[in-house]
Amino acid sequence: MTTRRRRSADGSALVEITWLTILLLIPLVYLLISV
Repeated sequence: MTTRRRRSADGSALVEITWLTILLLIPLVYLLISV
């Protein structure tokens, strides 16, 4: 939560959402593959 949101707030928000979704999907996919 730094002050880097001055340039592109929407862009950074999308990047954060994409990273969160990826980090959440990786364990789910791993569990599905392991099962």
